Amino acid sequence: MFFLKMTDISLLCSIIFLTLSTGTSKPKNILDTLFSNVGWKELNDVINVFWMGRYYTLSIEPKSTVSFGGKIRGATLILGCTFARDLKKIFLMLHYYLCYCPLSIGNTNIYNCTVELLEIIKKLSLLATIMKESLMALDDLHTKPWADYTSYTFYYHLSLLQRIPRKFVSERPLLNDPSTSLNILKFIKVDFETKEKDITDDLKCCKYVINNLNSIKRDLKDHIQKYSNDSNRKIFLDYVKEKLNNEMNNIVLKKYHNLGFIYNPQNKMIDVSIPDELKTNFKNKSEKSSTLSLRDEAIKYNQKSSAEIEDLLDFLNQGLKKNNLSEGKSEEPTQKKLKSS
Repeated sequence: MFFLKMTDISLLCSIIFLTLSTGTSKPKNILDTLFSNVGWKELNDVINVFWMGRYYTLSIEPKSTVSFGGKIRGATLILGCTFARDLKKIFLMLHYYLCYCPLSIGNTNIYNCTVELLEIIKKLSLLATIMKESLMALDDLHTKPWADYTSYTFYYHLSLLQRIPRKFVSERPLLNDPSTSLNILKFIKVDFETKEKDITDDLKCCKYVINNLNSIKRDLKDHIQKYSNDSNRKIFLDYVKEKLNNEMNNIVLKKYHNLGFIYNPQNKMIDVSIPDELKTNFKNKSEKSSTLSLRDEAIKYNQKSSAEIEDLLDFLNQGLKKNNLSEGKSEEPTQKKLKSS
């Protein structure tokens, strides 16, 4: 009888072990698959992040001894820091554009550079959406994802960037009235200076490999010396505009496509490629917490219009298409296919 009891106990232990290992292997496999994308190995501009009394690094190797939750939180924080630095580079370029656009000669030139700037800002708001929703999708793999903006205020800053174009819907510049353009430019300059300061103050927890933007400043100053006079000012503004567009497309390529994020047509948000059944098995929120995560809230109140989705998908394809052309690949964009899914 004793032998039978030991056998039963052994069998029961085996079943429990198998259940636990099966339950934990699925999310681990999801994360390992995500981290197998080439972009994670190239994400090397942040050394570590000091967050809530603990240092986090990027641990993407399958055999790493870092816990599953630690890997997710570290990856989210590191990606947030690199996004913040990307935004600081964009803000710097915007600063130069905002300084020289008002100096354009003639009403038409001031109007044109203002309208072009508004298109850049519209694209920046799309980039903020991609950044925010990518971070949310990654963080939501954690058993205790962030539940509000006080947990991770970078979400709040990205939310403000998402809403920027709406401020100018009723304030479009008038061709024959340069004062409307100048007022918009002045407002944008003050607004972005505030945003840049808030992001800098809020992310002092990030330790970067190189924490300066001197190379970009030198490059822009060299072009100012060549093209900032009255006759060539448009050349300089066109150069900065191209640099801004290239920077944003490059971010989408390297930190969206190359990291393995996707656009999910079901919830109309950026996501990681995880089958629904694995999400359910991995985290039953009704059992773990009655508090919705920020991503849950975002999905619940997602109000993207068809036009906004079209703009987002077009933007996601721009960087990929440009990269494919440079490598001699097909021009066919991949994300468009998801719209009809």
